[in-house]
Amino acid sequence: HHVGYTVADITATARLFANNGYQAGEILFEDNLQVELCYLTKPGSVTIELVHQFQPDSLEVKLLKSSGVMPYHLCYEVPDFETAYRQMVDMGYTPLFTPVPVSVLAGKRICYFHHSDVGYIELLESRKLEC
Repeated sequence: HHVGYTVADITATARLFANNGYQAGEILFEDNLQVELCYLTKPGSVTIELVHQFQPDSLEVKLLKSSGVMPYHLCYEVPDFETAYRQMVDMGYTPLFTPVPVSVLAGKRICYFHHSDVGYIELLESRKLEC
């Protein structure tokens, strides 16, 4: 679905990506997670998610302090969230938190996982079809 970057300033980073043809969407604030998100798109290229985290003890803030702006996770959109979650755990990935719904993503659930041989993976629940 996307590659996530931890950033200190979404606008400044988006401006640099614009030089490479990316267009920034709206900056979204997720109160529940205390994070700003912005999706950058470019035809024929992977979507980039810029993440500006406000929680001082978060993974993103720690990575930003130690390494600066950087890609830090791959996100996969999954149609069966529960099955994908179990498969990740069965493959040795450690969930970093209990799956949470994200209001700015239409209530779809997310969960981050870590594996020492791969790094960070995010699962994103696919949009539910309404009858």
